[in-house]
Amino acid sequence: MKHTILFFIFTLIAKTLLGIVIPLSSDEAYYWVWAHHLQLSFFDHPPMVSWLFFLGTPFENFLSGPRIPGIIMGHITLFIWFKIISPFLEPPKQKWLLWALLLTPLTGIGSLIITPDLPLLFFWSVALFFFLHLMAKKNSSSAFLLGTALCLGFCSKYHIVLFFPLAFLWLFNRRREIILPLRAYSITALAFFIFGFPVFYWNYMNDFISFKFQLNHGLG
Repeated sequence: MKHTILFFIFTLIAKTLLGIVIPLSSDEAYYWVWAHHLQLSFFDHPPMVSWLFFLGTPFENFLSGPRIPGIIMGHITLFIWFKIISPFLEPPKQKWLLWALLLTPLTGIGSLIITPDLPLLFFWSVALFFFLHLMAKKNSSSAFLLGTALCLGFCSKYHIVLFFPLAFLWLFNRRREIILPLRAYSITALAFFIFGFPVFYWNYMNDFISFKFQLNHGLG
C-alpha cells in the first residue's frame, strides 16, 4: 500500500508539472473562455469541463495552471481503475497494473489535455465502481452514489447514457444470480435527475438546443 501511495503522489506531481508547461490546446482555450462566462450548460457540451477550468482560475498566472484541477481528476481516475481491477490480481502484478494504467493514453499523457472526455472517463469509472458495489451489497447508499456519478458524467458529456443499456444488458445476463430491489432503481434514477437538474433546466430554457445538436452531430 505504501508503494502504491508513493507512486500515486510522485506521478501526480510529474503530470502536474508537465501540464503546467505544455501550452493549452485550441479546444482547452475554448473551454477556458467558458470558465469566465459560466452557465448551467452550453450549446455543444454540458458544463463540467468549464467548471474544472473555473476551479483552475486561481492558477492562471502559472502558464497552463488552469489545467491543474482537471489533471488531478484525471489522475484520480487511474486510482479508481486500480481499485476496481487490483482485487483480481496478486500483489506483484498490481505494481505492473499501476504502470500500465499510467502509460495508457486515457489515464496517462492523455489526461493532461482537459476536454469533456476527461470528466466523462472519471465519472464513468466512479459509476462502474459503485455499480459493482451495488451488485455486491444491494444497499441504498451505493444506488444513490451510482446515480450521482452517472448524473455528473451526464454533466460532463452526454455519452454517459451508454452506461445504462450496458448495465441493463449485464444485469439481464446475470439475472439468475443478481436481483436488485426496486428501490435501488428508484434511488439511482432520483439521484440522476436531481444532480442533472442544471443541464436539464438549461436545455428546457433553450429549446433543448444542446441535446438536438449532439443528436444531429452523432447520428446525422
